[in-house]
Amino acid sequence: MTHTDIVTPNNESCEVIETSMYKMLKSDEFNYLFNFETGEHMRWGETEDEDPLTCPFGPEIADIEVSTICHGVGKVCSHCYKSNTSVGENMSFDTFRTMFDKFPASLTQIAFGIGDIDSNPDLYKMMDYCRNNGHNKVIPNITVNGDRLTKYHLTKLSKLCGAVAVSLYDKDITFNAIKDLKAKGLHAVNMHVVLSEENYDNCLLAIDGYKNDDRLKDIDAIVFLSLKPKGRGTAHHPLSKDKFKNIVDICVKDNVSFGFDSCTSPRFLDAIKNDKKLFDQCVTYVESCESSRMSAYINVKGEYWHCSFAEGHSSCTPIDVVNCNDFLEDVWYTNEVQRFRVALFSNHIPELADDCYGCPVYPDLYEIGTYDENKKVVC
Repeated sequence: MTHTDIVTPNNESCEVIETSMYKMLKSDEFNYLFNFETGEHMRWGETEDEDPLTCPFGPEIADIEVSTICHGVGKVCSHCYKSNTSVGENMSFDTFRTMFDKFPASLTQIAFGIGDIDSNPDLYKMMDYCRNNGHNKVIPNITVNGDRLTKYHLTKLSKLCGAVAVSLYDKDITFNAIKDLKAKGLHAVNMHVVLSEENYDNCLLAIDGYKNDDRLKDIDAIVFLSLKPKGRGTAHHPLSKDKFKNIVDICVKDNVSFGFDSCTSPRFLDAIKNDKKLFDQCVTYVESCESSRMSAYINVKGEYWHCSFAEGHSSCTPIDVVNCNDFLEDVWYTNEVQRFRVALFSNHIPELADDCYGCPVYPDLYEIGTYDENKKVVC
């Protein structure tokens, strides 16, 4: 068991207790318990009924892009908001380790951003360092496109990752990858599907596979992702309100285990708001935008942006993590990050939930009817 104290620039303090199975953060107004083995995460404030707006002690989750090299599955993806191609960059292990050693002990998980599974030769070295660095155990997760998953990669991913998501681009490649990862004993394997008009049939295909294809019999969930109006994603169109609700209705009716990224939470809550029983069941489990509240995004250059969709946006400014002296002071408590939080909280959508917020970077991301256009605050 290890104990680490964190003190913020505002002189708030906490204790982080780490055992072989758990990481616990304890303070007067912010607390969590994270299970290394199952990924279960419980968070509360001064009392168990309070849900804190942000973690004052640093991010709980970091999304770190370690490669922009991606051949796609046979071809580059038409909705890729990163506009990745076969020519790109890799983050070095030394850069990763330099940043990692600056992260506060509040961090519990890292979601690795990568194109081709074999694009960065240091990927598994980075993942191993997350778990075995001697001062801050963190669980690595990753999203893959399912292609080029040799036995070597399947073994490494199942040994090092807490969860793997496989994006649906090609049915057989994706379904086989999910089956093979579960067969290796990986605890959590999900399928990611982008929500767009052009990808609607794939959304239905994923649901049908969940119900009828034996390769998906052990899958944990289908996770639907909001289309991001960025990069090549601008060539696609957001899924209509009726089709979105149809997906939700089918999943609920057929007992499909499903979820959404936080960008989609306002649309999901809006889709179920007239079903009081379902709404009451789901609202406490829906996580609104966590960017710069509970999560951090760092790109392949080692730059902090509020999230990967905010990267390069004219309203946001990057922060150098590699050369910062103190992550809390030089990143988490900077004016840029605190400004974003203010913009996010100002986009409150109380008609849906107490802690539901619209995106301050892409304020037109939602079609939810009750959203007051005059309330939008652009970051």
